[in-house]
Amino acid sequence: MKKSLSVILVLAACIPLTACAGVQALAKQRLNNMQASEYFRKPAEIALVKAAGEGGVQRMQQAIAHGADVNAVGKDGMAPLIWAVGVHPNLKGFKYLLAHGANPNTVTDLPESFNSDKAYVIEIAYEQPDPRFMKALLEAGADPDTEVGGKATLLSAASSDDRLAQIKLLVEYGADVNHRSKLNATPLYYAVFGQKYKTALFLLRSGADPTIEDKGGDSALDEIKSERAREKKFADKLPGYSEFIEALKKRGYLKDNF
Repeated sequence: MKKSLSVILVLAACIPLTACAGVQALAKQRLNNMQASEYFRKPAEIALVKAAGEGGVQRMQQAIAHGADVNAVGKDGMAPLIWAVGVHPNLKGFKYLLAHGANPNTVTDLPESFNSDKAYVIEIAYEQPDPRFMKALLEAGADPDTEVGGKATLLSAASSDDRLAQIKLLVEYGADVNHRSKLNATPLYYAVFGQKYKTALFLLRSGADPTIEDKGGDSALDEIKSERAREKKFADKLPGYSEFIEALKKRGYLKDNF
């Protein structure tokens, strides 16, 4: 799976960047060429995974009846859920797996040569443009506060205005908007630091505290104040910035003349 998951990560990294369009096209082409038989040996599991990526519910049912394990882990950490959300995304097949016992908190081990040591199905679902994959996972019991890589939750580790729908789902299903990462930083701090002001505004309105400090003693509010001149200059090019500032003023975190 080294090849397929690396392609998934390339797609995820390029999502906000139009310059990556060519890379994305190549990556998608490579994903389309992936074969279930490259990662699974048992015929029933090959059939299950292939059918899941095609939304073939009847064939999935037959594969399970013939002993296919919906939580099977194949070569290099491939799993049916990962296949159905990251390799050949198919919502119908993905939901069927979850409805028939697939673990919504699936985490698999990656090869030592990989940049990350684990693959998290919730992270791959988060990076899918279609938020219904994330919703299906959360409805099935996925932990919205899963610490990706043991360092931070998705609200912090993958903060992006391009995934605001997924962020809203995480919060709706109970994600802690003030969760501390290993650096003691909060999702709001990461959103502000990354200039993701639509996300920052949503988190603030959802109860995020801009005064919580990280290990270095800095908070989201400190970051806003320290970058005031630069951000005000480019406010019209920073979606959500002005609204975020007004929301901070309204809550008493900033003076009216800021």
